[in-house]
Amino acid sequence: MTSVQPVKGASGRDGGEVMPFPQSDQHAGSSAQVPHAAEFDWARDSIDIVFETCRAVAIYRNPAGDLVIRQRADWNEEADPTIIIPRDRAELFLLAVRNEVDP
Repeated sequence: MTSVQPVKGASGRDGGEVMPFPQSDQHAGSSAQVPHAAEFDWARDSIDIVFETCRAVAIYRNPAGDLVIRQRADWNEEADPTIIIPRDRAELFLLAVRNEVDP
């Protein structure tokens, strides 16, 4: 059994060490290539992605009656990204969204 060493120069969101994904005996002798953590490229290895993250989105009306679209802040954002559609433009906005969804 080999010891697992941290990935050189990499740190996690919390500043801690990033450990490579251990190659199990199940993959030993397999033709499947398990990329080393330092070699993994999100663009190149996109076929390996099985789930994309989707932040929560809320849609509601504010006290003025405007349409508010709010997305939960990501780890590196201080506030939730928010779009406010004026009440008198909501129908036009929805029509534009519908035209993009179903051209």
